[in-house]
Amino acid sequence: MLKWILAAIVLSSCTLSPGSQNLLRKGMSQAAVHSVLGLEAFASSKIEVPSDPINRYSVDVYVSDEDAIIKKHVFAFRNDSLLYWGLQHEFMRHPSQIINEIGSTSARIQ
Repeated sequence: MLKWILAAIVLSSCTLSPGSQNLLRKGMSQAAVHSVLGLEAFASSKIEVPSDPINRYSVDVYVSDEDAIIKKHVFAFRNDSLLYWGLQHEFMRHPSQIINEIGSTSARIQ
């Protein structure tokens, strides 16, 4: 938890903006997403999705501090193609089993 608090303090001047997120589109490469956001991810990790072991998955985690609330933004990629992005809890609510599994796994990424 301390790591997230420190990250929010450090990143408070370079947080994700809604405007840059509006420029994202499914299918963009990880490098293109980084370019659009203009930030390096707070954490990145390759992950395994049990229900889809054939494809390669990875996530980038960004942290923002909005109204004194630390928010964890997750960007999920399948085979270097943007699959889904949103706040951590949005992954858990999604009807797709794959998105749910990515959300569960990304919750453990520090």
